[in-house]
Amino acid sequence: MDLKKIVEAMLDGNCILFTGSGFSRGATNIQSHPLGTATWLIEEMLKECDIDDDGFDLEEAVDYFLDKRGEQKLVDFLKEQFSVNSISDSQKYIGSIPWKRIYTTNYDNVIDLAYKNNDKYIETVTLSDSWSNYRESELPMCIHLNGSITRLNRESLQSEFKLTNVSYLTTDFVDSEWLKLFHSDLATSDYIVFIGFSLKYDLDLK
Repeated sequence: MDLKKIVEAMLDGNCILFTGSGFSRGATNIQSHPLGTATWLIEEMLKECDIDDDGFDLEEAVDYFLDKRGEQKLVDFLKEQFSVNSISDSQKYIGSIPWKRIYTTNYDNVIDLAYKNNDKYIETVTLSDSWSNYRESELPMCIHLNGSITRLNRESLQSEFKLTNVSYLTTDFVDSEWLKLFHSDLATSDYIVFIGFSLKYDLDLK
């Protein structure tokens, strides 16, 4: 693998970026806390419910939170955890690169902030959006496969926002019109750059 050729292709604007949770490490949320893993999210959710139990998985923690606090409290909690107000220099640099397209499994707005820090704008879309509405846009695009924190409300919590293990196992991406665009991007891009991404849960992508 020739890293020099990859970097040159990235700067020429013909590479796809694909990010997972590892990409967001180093960013801090609006509470000035660093973003973490699913384990971190479970711990924070249980703290909000005034219990200390490490035996919960994410789906159980979500169900428990909903039962004790309700949907709106969960929306507010997630917005506090995943709305980012500070990013690392490395993340800022990623936002300076003219990516052909960005795909992410992350909920947070790290990519949005990275572009903003470079005085650039980016379209933030989810699978519930229609590709035809963005076909003529000249702005770069970040497609949030599991939902975006900037679009989260009580309605999207139950539809496009994939939070539990069950929702991770759906084929929303495979069944969406965005898959055709993804296939086209794979076929026409010089390289696909993965940062902090795992195929462990996203079985439709795997």
